[in-house]
Amino acid sequence: DDDDESNPEDRNFYLKQIITCLGGRAAEEVFFGFTTAGCYSDINKCLRIIDHMFDCGMYGYGFLDLARAGDRSEWSDKLKSKAERKAIKILENSYKKAKAIIKHNRLLIAELTKMIIDKTVLVAEETNSIFEKHGL
Repeated sequence: DDDDESNPEDRNFYLKQIITCLGGRAAEEVFFGFTTAGCYSDINKCLRIIDHMFDCGMYGYGFLDLARAGDRSEWSDKLKSKAERKAIKILENSYKKAKAIIKHNRLLIAELTKMIIDKTVLVAEETNSIFEKHGL
């Protein structure tokens, strides 16, 4: 689990960004049963966030590795492999969390979607009442 590592507040900020980026893909899978290539740029953004997390030393690969973080060509094969496995784990865990959020809010999302389709303009009171109805 990612919660036992150093810099939890900074790391959690970035992990939430990754989960948010994966929300569209998760929604496609939950609502349509498949995913499209539309999430390509979102996944690239996730990888850039993960790279930044590595570069900032959020996953504690040691001072020497951190000093070389900006120049990946200096990384050993062992470190590259470790970082790649960690990146995959971050993506997989974040995607599971995004799907769980979408599934948990499926009825809310469906109701808001119907409202958007049925109306040209949404009024804050209408959307707020839907959020309240769903406990948000």
